[in-house]
Amino acid sequence: AFVAQYGWTRDELLRMRMSEVRPPEQRAHFEQSLRKFSDGEARDVVFDAPWKHHRKDGSRIDIRGYATRTVFAGRPAILAVLVDETPRRAIEMRWREADAMWRSLVDTSPDVVTIIDMEGTMLFINRVGPPFENRQVVGSKVWDVTGEGGPARMQQLLERVARTREAVVYEAKG
Repeated sequence: AFVAQYGWTRDELLRMRMSEVRPPEQRAHFEQSLRKFSDGEARDVVFDAPWKHHRKDGSRIDIRGYATRTVFAGRPAILAVLVDETPRRAIEMRWREADAMWRSLVDTSPDVVTIIDMEGTMLFINRVGPPFENRQVVGSKVWDVTGEGGPARMQQLLERVARTREAVVYEAKG
């Protein structure tokens, strides 16, 4: 798997030090950590920091790793498991960007935007106005804050959302 992921042949990898797959700016720190590990100061190590590795073609990947000291063929060795975190970290970055954009849109919307679960509990509201400024609205039931005829109308809208899986618009008087 390492050969396929990194692009070097098995023979090339066997001639390399593990630090050689690290970018130059991380090699000294890696060598220092490896010495502590090899000297017995640590038995098991989790490399959860945003470590970078580079492939033979020069592209970089984010990795997370786990290592433990062991004996292999009668010699001290380190058994390591590396996980390519590049796709997960890219998804997290896109999620953070999308979340920031959504928050910006909702926070600047002239409309009141709410998220309500299927039991009618308000999970999010971008702002509250009179007469609700001094009242905890998130966590309350939506029909507790709707006007006359609101509870029945809200129940109908929630049933419609459950049936169609589409967002709905509700305009209150006032």
